[in-house]
Amino acid sequence: MGDAKFFRAMSYFNLVVNYGGVPLVVNQVTTAQKNYVRATEEQVYSQIISDLTDALSAVPEDPAQYGRVSKDAVRHLLSKVYLTRAYKSYAASDDFSNAAKLAKIVIANHPLVPSFSSLVSINNQRNSEVVFAYLFGTNSVSRGWGNSKHMMYKFRFYDYPGLSRTVQGLGPMPTPFYYSLFDDADQRAEATFSRVLYATKEATTTLNGETVNIQVGDTAMYFPKVAWTDAQRAAVPYKVINPDEYFTSDGITNVHYPIFRKFDDPDVAFTQPDQPSNGERDMVVMRSGEAYLIAAEAYLGMNDKATAAGYLTTLRARAGLTTPVSPDDVNLDFILDERARELTGEVNRWMDLKRTGKLIERALAHNPHVAFNHAIDEHDLLRPIPQTEIDNSGGSITQNPGYE
Repeated sequence: MGDAKFFRAMSYFNLVVNYGGVPLVVNQVTTAQKNYVRATEEQVYSQIISDLTDALSAVPEDPAQYGRVSKDAVRHLLSKVYLTRAYKSYAASDDFSNAAKLAKIVIANHPLVPSFSSLVSINNQRNSEVVFAYLFGTNSVSRGWGNSKHMMYKFRFYDYPGLSRTVQGLGPMPTPFYYSLFDDADQRAEATFSRVLYATKEATTTLNGETVNIQVGDTAMYFPKVAWTDAQRAAVPYKVINPDEYFTSDGITNVHYPIFRKFDDPDVAFTQPDQPSNGERDMVVMRSGEAYLIAAEAYLGMNDKATAAGYLTTLRARAGLTTPVSPDDVNLDFILDERARELTGEVNRWMDLKRTGKLIERALAHNPHVAFNHAIDEHDLLRPIPQTEIDNSGGSITQNPGYE
């Protein structure tokens, strides 16, 4: 029952953040029904917190079987729910403090892995920092479609000479602003994405008007953090793509950018996007690295910037950034930038930006496509209710504003 209420709460949390108030179905449906009226957001949050409170008392502190729901998994989700509700007009006065209190327990029970590269290593998936993960594994029957995160944030790199077709790209690319967030000393950059792609097969190509013989292990592509001059690019026998060219077609691919390695699953064969991805890695859903950021944001919400700075300093120190964070520097943008560096691909960025009231502002400031088309406004803070749901309810479920 505790497991069931945990997953129901997680599902309703995703629903309410994306769609606003939705029908609350908390009892078994035994007859055909159409009359499903949307509850208010406030009612949905109350149900989520009720379910998680029940789950916290029902699930074990330390499950005997890895991957089962633990009290810390419940605490982590509940801390994020409190943190999200704290920004609402119907927030409880202790939402920020409850979020901080729960995050602190998770942090105490799940020590940070010493290095970020070790944290994301495929050989160290089940480590002290993991609070909850979906498990896939090598059994094709129980694995289902498989973990697809090894396909995230990759362009068609294999269309370039010397690079093999090992994994298909999936979904959108990160913005150039994202890549600019990392200080040179930040070890998370190298562990998260690669600025150098090395040849995996021999090839012959023409570059800068000259024939180049590529050997396995040679540099095939390079994405400098600071733009190279034309002279520097002409002097090397490999493709160099500057930061301002990520969106510029070079006749081979329309977009190209430092490729993600954080979720690499090298033993998994290439598959097309419409085929099972077959990824075998665990998909980490909750870890204490995020709990540090939840705690920092909660303390900021309580106007305790000094304590917030302490959590940020500890987390950044693991990444090699040893200068303490000054309380004067702590604000929502600082925390959101830190979440981007620490949690790319692990949590829902849209939800983070919406929670903090920064979605429209930051999308217009940092996403070139959004800014060019001014493709976001207040109605985008909620997703459209699928028309099939409205039709199936006979119209008792209403559409969100701006999508009628």
